[in-house]
This record gives sequence, structure tokens and C-alpha cells, in this order.
Amino acid sequence: CALLRTSSIYMGIRGRFRDDPRTQTWSKTGACDHLIKMYMSDPDQLLHAFSVMFEINIPSDYKLPLDNDKDDDNPSHQSSSSSLVEIPNFTDADLLDMNRPIPFHEGTNPITVALFRNFDWESTRIGPPHKWPQCLRTAVNMTLSSRFPMVIFLGPELYFVYNDGYAPSLGPRHPSAFGNVLKSVWGDLWEFIKPMFEGVAKSGEPTFSLDQILFVTRNGFLEECYLTWSYGAIRDDDDVIHGFNAPLIESTEAVLALRRMKLLRELGARTSAMIHDLGELCSVATEVMSTLPSDIPFAAIYLYDASRKVLVLRSHTANIMGGHNAVPDEIDMMEGGEPCKWPIQQVFESHMIVEVPDLGMCFPPLPGGAWPEPATHGLVVPILATSPGDTSLTGVVLMGVNTRRIYDEAYRDFVEMIARHLANSMHTALALQLERSRAETLVELDRAKTTFFNNISHEFRTPLTLMLAPLEDMIAAKNLSNEDMVQVQLVLRNAQRLLKLVNSLLDFARIEAGRMHARFVRVDLSSFTADLASMFRAAIEKASLVYVVDMPEEHKDVFVDRDMWEKIILNLISN
Repeated sequence: CALLRTSSIYMGIRGRFRDDPRTQTWSKTGACDHLIKMYMSDPDQLLHAFSVMFEINIPSDYKLPLDNDKDDDNPSHQSSSSSLVEIPNFTDADLLDMNRPIPFHEGTNPITVALFRNFDWESTRIGPPHKWPQCLRTAVNMTLSSRFPMVIFLGPELYFVYNDGYAPSLGPRHPSAFGNVLKSVWGDLWEFIKPMFEGVAKSGEPTFSLDQILFVTRNGFLEECYLTWSYGAIRDDDDVIHGFNAPLIESTEAVLALRRMKLLRELGARTSAMIHDLGELCSVATEVMSTLPSDIPFAAIYLYDASRKVLVLRSHTANIMGGHNAVPDEIDMMEGGEPCKWPIQQVFESHMIVEVPDLGMCFPPLPGGAWPEPATHGLVVPILATSPGDTSLTGVVLMGVNTRRIYDEAYRDFVEMIARHLANSMHTALALQLERSRAETLVELDRAKTTFFNNISHEFRTPLTLMLAPLEDMIAAKNLSNEDMVQVQLVLRNAQRLLKLVNSLLDFARIEAGRMHARFVRVDLSSFTADLASMFRAAIEKASLVYVVDMPEEHKDVFVDRDMWEKIILNLISN
């Protein structure tokens, strides 16, 4: 009954029987009474419930004393636990007794629970678990009963105890790390974490590290990891520290995803600008990629020249020296050309990313980016055309892989997103380039047209000028008959009109060249327009048409350019 009155076990009972409405009004002190009343009709079921809840072996000959005459509302009965049932003395020390079956929930931490039970604690300075302080036994129970990654450090030597959730963070150190001294397990991190333990031991204040970068040797190489954890003291009732707890979670994938997404966002923003030139686009792309040297130690972008069947280097990150064997100016795709150590042909055939795991054997040392060791793992990434129905290869990206991370599926997705960004940006740049070329062609045609009009106008003006002078002399001589005079005057007027048309072409050329300027003067617009219109009277009346020119009087004084107005009226009537 004393065990039942503890909060954690009481809540466990409530959890096991929460579907029964009668349990909603239980008190801690009366929990045992209600439980027994519920199962009064079946003592064996009650014993089974206790054995499951508290994982104790009840002897087969143990009988539950029943008292059907007790009144549930009797206060004396509620306070008397000895009259109900006697439960074997059961403490946390029993939970840690290695002679008992695994005391924790089946399947929660099967590996580390077994490691704990089989570990030779007698040989350690803290001794067997039943001699440990209550606070250590409770901390171990909490750790090995949790699915959340947790680790605790016991005694002054900081013996390493963890659960199954933490085991993957150890890599090949698991399971030999269990029960070992912390300094032996994480020797490469000891100088970094030692001050944290000392700080907690002196001040009692817990530490907190958020997304802390650590370089850990696991999976066979020095690995870039990020963890969030807190070190706190494990104290007894007298405030004496007997160990440290450290709930933690590895945030490596989240940190990597965040920084890679930031680069992709920057790459998309910079390359989606109005860039017409592919060379400039490649330069911007490598500039952006160089901002993440940890995941992209080096990069070089090649574009395919179909006419020559070669890959031409357009840009590379600044950390690659010019003339490096790994990034030649051109890569010949023709048979018989100098063989390339990058698997370019394989990429052209498969349109898939191809790994190069032995860069060190193919080329001189290549930059390792953010890390001092040279890159040993490379990639050939295809840049595929994005036009509908076109799956050809636009180019490739040669890049290095982070020397302190595994090239996994997330890494591959990141590289594919870079290639997709480049392909889309190149498609846009080519479209802009084509549009710009069309615009330049139209401007050139327009310029040629203007030049043609300018030249042809000068060519027409010369013979017209030579024609007008004799006609004017003939009219001025007045030695023609009336009929001949009319004809000569008609020729003169039309020659003058033709000259005006030629001048109009010249004016058009001037307008196109931006050299045309209007000269506005006060004009009697009605009279001036009537004079211009009269030039067509003879031709119109000859066709038996009635020609009426009606000029309102209110349009006498108007500011216009006489030459431009004349052209407008003559063109309208002649049309």
C-alpha cells in the first residue's frame, strides 16, 4: 500500500485502468482499496495485475486475503492498508537487481537493458547497483525506461550508461562504451566537454548546448556532427552530486538541411535574375556554391559545345588553381581524344549523377573546402535541358564531396537540386539571349531601312532638281501657248509634289535617326489647306467627280509646321 501511494505508481494504475469510470475518483490512499474491490470476484486476476504492473514474481502458493464484509465507505478501512493485502517489500534496488528478469518494459531498450544487467559493476568503484544511492538507481531507471536518447554518467569516474536511443550516436563505440569511463569512450571530445562537467559540479547549474558542432570519429572517419544536449547533476537528498544526466538529441540532419536550403535559396535568387550570358550565369553559380565550402569543397561548370563535341569550362570556384589537371579548359568527347579521368561519357549515356570515390588516385590533391584534408570523393552531375521534349545534356558540374560527411540520399537530393536550378536558369538565359538577339536583329533591320530611305531620297532629289529648273524657266519665258502652258504647269506641280514625297522619305529617315525637329509658325490654316487641296482639282474633275473644299473660317490662325502639314494633306487626298 505504501508503494501504491507514490505518485508515479498511482498514475501507472490509473493508466492501466483508465477506461473504468470508477477509477476517476480514486485517491492515492484509497487506490489499493478500490483496486481490490474491483477484482474481489477474481483473486487470480488481481494477482496477475500486480505482477504485471510491478514486474514481481508472486509465489504460486500466495493467497490474497479477502474480506467481503468490509464497507468501502468506512474511514477506518480506507486508512488501514494492512487489513487488505500484504505486498512483498519492493524498492528501486530490486528493480536493478541483476538476479531478477529485465525489469523494464519489454521492447523499450532491450539492448542496453541487457548490457546493464550483464555488466560487471562489482569491478567498478561505484560497486553493485543495490549499494548505489537512491538518486543513481532512479536515474538509471529513467534512462533505461525512456525511448528518448539519454545518457548518464555515474560516480566521479563518470561511468557511461545510455539507452538504445543514444546508441546510434556512438557508431562503432557501441556496445563496448557501455559502463566504460567517459574519458575512454570520448577521448577525442574530452578536452571540450570536461569544463562543462566541472562547471556543473562547482555551480550546480546545468549546461545547455544548442546545435553544437562536434567532430567525432565514427563510421571509420572524422565526422561532422551537431548535437543539442544538457548536462545536469544527479543529487541525493543531502544535495551531494553522485553523477550527471545528459538528455540529448543529434541535430546533424536538421543543421545540414537548413544550410543547404539556404544555399539553394541564394542560388535560385542570384541565377533567376535577368542574366543573358551563360558565362556570367556560371560565374554567379560557382560564386554562390563557394559560400558553402563544407558541402561543396570545389566545383567546376562545363557547357557542351555540340558543334565541336567538347565540354568547355565556363567557371569554377576560386579555390581551384588555374591549369589543375582535374579541371582542364576543355574535355574532348570525340573518340580518340585524350581520355578523361572523370566518367563524363557514363554521365552522357545515363543522365545520372556518377560518383568518383578515388579522386586522390586520379588527380593531384584537390581542395577540401572548409576542412584541411583534401577531397577524396567527387561527383559528375549532369545539367539536363528543360525544354519540353528535349532531354539532351546541356553540361556537367564537377564537384567534391564533404570529406566529413557520408554521401547519403539527403546529400544526393541537395546536389540534384543544384543541377535543377542551373538547368532552369540556363534555359531562361538562353530564352533571354534569343529574345535579345531577335531585338538586335530588328534594330539592325530598322537601321538598314533608315539608311536605305536616306540614300534613295538623295538619289531621287538630284534628277528632280534638274527637271524643275527647266520647267520653271519655260513658264517664266511665257512663250508657250495657253494649252502648252497648262500642261507644263501640271508637270511642274507634279514634279514639285514628287520632290515633296522624296523630301518626306528623307524626313522619315531623319525621324528614325532622331534628327527631325518641327518648326511651328502662325498659319492661316483654312487658306493654306485650300491651296494644297486645289492641286488635285484638275485630276478629280477630269474623272467627272464633284470636288468640294470647305474650309471653316475659325481655323485662320493656327501654329503648325507648314512642311509637315503640307505632307499630311497631300498624303491624305492622294490616298
